[in-house]
Amino acid sequence: MRMRSSTALPIAEKRFSGLTSIDDKFDLGDGIDVKTFQTKIGSIRATQEEYNRLVARLGEVGNLFDKLERDMRDYIERGKSKVAGRWGTDSSQYEALGFRRKSERRRSPRKTNVA
Repeated sequence: MRMRSSTALPIAEKRFSGLTSIDDKFDLGDGIDVKTFQTKIGSIRATQEEYNRLVARLGEVGNLFDKLERDMRDYIERGKSKVAGRWGTDSSQYEALGFRRKSERRRSPRKTNVA
């Protein structure tokens, strides 16, 4: 996800500035007035800021998640090495941790050149 900026907000701020230069209590009726306009501008600005804060936080959490995954893979690899060092790669302990015993590994057949 990436941060967002509103295309409507700068236009609205420009229009609001023009509107208030005419009359700071401008009211066309039916909810089209300075106070409502200002409220809507504030609402979109606050929502945009909150959205961008959440995107930034999501990036931080994503980075932490990636680091924790790398750490876990390293931890598993270190444990695998320790078990292999203590009991060997053909032991039932090695297999109990979910690794394939050396004697049970499938070997690819060798290709022979036929001359």
